[in-house]
This record gives sequence, C-alpha cells and structure tokens, in this order.
Amino acid sequence: MKLHRSITTVMVALFWLLSWSVMHLCAQSQDASALTPLFSITTEPPSGSFHVGKPIEVQVTVKNISGKEIYWAYHRSDTGYRAVQVRLTQNGHEVETTVFDRKITGRPRPDERLDLSYSTIALPLAADASFTWTLDLTKLYVIQSPGKYNLDICRYDDYSKTNVCSKSVTLTVVQ
Repeated sequence: MKLHRSITTVMVALFWLLSWSVMHLCAQSQDASALTPLFSITTEPPSGSFHVGKPIEVQVTVKNISGKEIYWAYHRSDTGYRAVQVRLTQNGHEVETTVFDRKITGRPRPDERLDLSYSTIALPLAADASFTWTLDLTKLYVIQSPGKYNLDICRYDDYSKTNVCSKSVTLTVVQ
C-alpha cells in the first residue's frame, strides 16, 4: 500500500512538473509570436481636395525597420497595386470596386470571368531603406459622388503575423 502511494505521489509530482513546463513553454512561444513587424507603411495624399472623375493619386512608402536586410515579394504585374491591400470607404461602407480591383484582389463578381493568375519575385530591401510608389484610387474604386472618404492601406507581415497598416487618411472629393 505504501509503495502504491509513493508511486502515485511521484506520478502526481511528475504530472505537475510536466504541466508547468508546457505552460511555461507556451508562454514563451506567445512572447515570441509578439514580434515587431519588419516594415512600416505610410500614405501621403496630396493636400487639398480631389475632383470627381479625375485621378486621385496617393503616395505609398514602405520602409524596412528591421535593422537588417529583408526580402520583399513583388508581383510581376500591377506591382504597386498588388503590394498592399487598399480599402476606401465612405460612411463606413466600401466604395464600389472596379473590375481591375476585383481582378487583383481575387474578388470577381459571379458574372465575371477574370484571369486571376500572377507570379511573384522576392527582392532584397536593405536595412532602413525605403521605396515609394503612386496609387491612383480611381483604378481601384468607382468614385462618383463628392464627400469624405477614408483610406486604409495595409500589408500582411509573415514575420510578425500581423497586418501592417498606414495611418488612416481622410480624402475630400468635390464636384
């Protein structure tokens, strides 16, 4: 009977030690998953307002903030438009998208047959280096009415497992 109690006590102690170890390792892995993104994104629209029917061009800048060289995946076609996810809203609702936007985001309407294929290439981006390109929002969205629009630009970072977004920008469109 004493031997059975001793074995039970040892097994309970081992189970407790194993449980504590697993919890400790899980806590460490959660800390490791809270990694800092490798890059930042900023969005700069021109100052002033935009006119319905005219291009609405915004500058997007990506900066390597990792302190080391990283690799940026570029799409071989429509590079700037495929590099980030663009969301334009008015009154909390996404603005109607163009065929081009639906093609590059893989969101065709049921009646559309779009070629959704593309290829990518990874190119190095040195530590603290940045690059800037221009996006014309009228290529992505059907902007037909004046008013205030909110623009959000993001890209998923595989390293930190987070969406990296620029600060939200408010655009004014006039007739």
